[in-house]
Amino acid sequence: MNRERSESERQLLNDVLGEDQGTRQVALTAFRRARFVRRATRAGATVVVATAVTAAVLIWQHDASTNNRIASGKTALTDSRDARESVTQRDLPTLTDEQLLASFPPNSCFLAEVDGRQILVFTDPAVEQQILHPANPGFGKAHQTH
Repeated sequence: MNRERSESERQLLNDVLGEDQGTRQVALTAFRRARFVRRATRAGATVVVATAVTAAVLIWQHDASTNNRIASGKTALTDSRDARESVTQRDLPTLTDEQLLASFPPNSCFLAEVDGRQILVFTDPAVEQQILHPANPGFGKAHQTH
């Protein structure tokens, strides 16, 4: 390493070691200011590094806990789906597509496949409204206030 001091540093040292008190005070002030700046820079760098490490750890823990929740949720969902399918297969009667369509007015709906699953599509919005959302005549009267 280069241990030689620059000309300005030599001048400061000479001023500190010299006899003139005014020059000595100025030199000591310059040294103190330089030391303060070095310490503040180190402290700031330490805070930045500590903050970055803390943020990285928190993000990593959040990702790990999210992945665990997703994995456990998938397991619970799979278990409940399996239980539901076993109950459906054993206990409940099933309808064929034709029987389902026959339970609605003629030509009012059809089955369509969307994303690999079948959905019931109504051709007449009035029939759909009547079947899926029948009017409840007593509902309005029970909640009216006079």
